[in-house]
Amino acid sequence: MLVAASTAEARESLGGPPPAGAQGIAREVSGVGDGAWVSIPPDNGPMTDPPEPYDGPVKSRMAMAAAMAGTAVAHVHLNFIAPQVPDDAQTEELAMEYARQTLDLMAD
Repeated sequence: MLVAASTAEARESLGGPPPAGAQGIAREVSGVGDGAWVSIPPDNGPMTDPPEPYDGPVKSRMAMAAAMAGTAVAHVHLNFIAPQVPDDAQTEELAMEYARQTLDLMAD
Protein backbone atom coordinates (compact mmCIF):
# COMPACT_ATOMS: atom_id res chain seq x y z
CA MET A 1 0.00 0.00 0.00
CA LEU A 2 1.16 3.47 -0.78
CA VAL A 3 -0.23 6.94 -0.50
CA ALA A 4 1.61 9.01 -3.10
CA ALA A 5 2.22 12.75 -3.07
CA SER A 6 0.19 13.21 -6.26
CA THR A 7 -2.03 11.26 -8.66
CA ALA A 8 0.80 11.36 -11.23
CA GLU A 9 3.12 9.71 -8.70
CA ALA A 10 0.39 7.17 -7.87
CA ARG A 11 -0.07 6.35 -11.58
CA GLU A 12 3.70 5.85 -11.91
CA SER A 13 3.71 3.52 -8.89
CA LEU A 14 0.74 1.60 -10.31
CA GLY A 15 2.76 0.70 -13.38
CA GLY A 16 1.43 -2.01 -15.64
CA PRO A 17 1.01 -5.76 -15.49
CA PRO A 18 4.17 -7.86 -15.68
CA PRO A 19 4.18 -10.47 -18.46
CA ALA A 20 2.19 -13.54 -17.43
CA GLY A 21 3.73 -16.07 -19.78
CA ALA A 22 2.47 -17.52 -23.01
CA GLN A 23 -0.84 -18.81 -21.67
CA GLY A 24 -1.37 -16.53 -18.68
CA ILE A 25 -3.36 -13.32 -18.32
CA ALA A 26 -1.82 -9.84 -18.16
CA ARG A 27 -4.14 -6.90 -18.74
CA GLU A 28 -5.58 -3.68 -17.48
CA VAL A 29 -8.90 -3.97 -15.63
CA SER A 30 -11.67 -1.38 -15.74
CA GLY A 31 -14.14 -0.59 -12.98
CA VAL A 32 -11.65 -0.71 -10.11
CA GLY A 33 -10.57 2.68 -8.76
CA ASP A 34 -8.86 5.05 -11.20
CA GLY A 35 -6.83 2.29 -12.82
CA ALA A 36 -5.98 -1.34 -12.23
CA TRP A 37 -4.23 -4.35 -13.72
CA VAL A 38 -4.00 -8.08 -13.12
CA SER A 39 -1.35 -10.66 -14.02
CA ILE A 40 -2.04 -14.37 -13.62
CA PRO A 41 0.62 -16.85 -14.73
CA PRO A 42 -0.60 -20.21 -16.05
CA ASP A 43 -1.72 -22.76 -13.43
CA ASN A 44 1.40 -24.46 -12.03
CA GLY A 45 -0.28 -27.85 -11.90
CA PRO A 46 0.43 -30.43 -9.21
CA MET A 47 3.22 -29.70 -6.72
CA THR A 48 5.79 -32.48 -6.42
CA ASP A 49 6.90 -31.49 -2.90
CA PRO A 50 3.93 -29.84 -1.15
CA PRO A 51 4.48 -27.76 1.99
CA GLU A 52 3.15 -28.69 5.44
CA PRO A 53 0.39 -29.54 6.34
CA TYR A 54 -0.33 -31.17 2.95
CA ASP A 55 0.71 -34.77 2.41
CA GLY A 56 -1.29 -35.42 -0.74
CA PRO A 57 -1.42 -33.82 -4.16
CA VAL A 58 -1.88 -30.04 -4.17
CA LYS A 59 -1.75 -27.30 -6.77
CA SER A 60 -0.28 -23.82 -6.62
CA ARG A 61 -1.64 -20.71 -8.32
CA MET A 62 -0.31 -17.15 -8.16
CA ALA A 63 -1.78 -13.78 -9.08
CA MET A 64 -0.59 -10.19 -8.91
CA ALA A 65 -2.81 -7.15 -9.11
CA ALA A 66 -2.61 -3.43 -8.49
CA ALA A 67 -5.17 -0.64 -8.32
CA MET A 68 -5.18 3.06 -7.59
CA ALA A 69 -7.76 5.60 -6.44
CA GLY A 70 -6.62 9.21 -6.22
CA THR A 71 -3.23 9.05 -4.51
CA ALA A 72 -3.75 5.58 -2.96
CA VAL A 73 -2.12 2.57 -4.60
CA ALA A 74 -2.60 -1.07 -3.56
CA HIS A 75 -0.43 -3.93 -4.84
CA VAL A 76 -1.75 -7.43 -4.14
CA HIS A 77 0.11 -10.74 -4.50
CA LEU A 78 -1.87 -13.96 -3.95
CA ASN A 79 -0.55 -17.50 -3.78
CA PHE A 80 -3.10 -20.30 -3.50
CA ILE A 81 -1.90 -23.73 -2.35
CA ALA A 82 -4.64 -26.32 -2.04
CA PRO A 83 -5.97 -29.55 -3.53
CA GLN A 84 -8.13 -27.38 -5.83
CA VAL A 85 -7.24 -23.81 -6.78
CA PRO A 86 -9.41 -21.13 -8.42
CA ASP A 87 -9.63 -20.99 -12.21
CA ASP A 88 -8.54 -17.88 -14.19
CA ALA A 89 -11.83 -16.01 -13.80
CA GLN A 90 -12.13 -16.76 -10.07
CA THR A 91 -8.50 -15.81 -9.49
CA GLU A 92 -8.97 -12.47 -11.25
CA GLU A 93 -12.17 -11.78 -9.32
CA LEU A 94 -10.48 -12.52 -5.98
CA ALA A 95 -7.41 -10.39 -6.78
CA MET A 96 -9.55 -7.43 -7.85
CA GLU A 97 -11.78 -7.75 -4.77
CA TYR A 98 -8.73 -7.67 -2.49
CA ALA A 99 -7.51 -4.56 -4.34
CA ARG A 100 -10.94 -2.88 -4.06
CA GLN A 101 -11.21 -3.60 -0.34
CA THR A 102 -7.68 -2.35 0.28
CA LEU A 103 -8.44 0.92 -1.52
CA ASP A 104 -11.65 1.25 0.53
CA LEU A 105 -9.68 0.81 3.76
CA MET A 106 -7.12 3.39 2.64
CA ALA A 107 -9.90 5.91 1.93
CA ASP A 108 -11.29 5.70 5.50
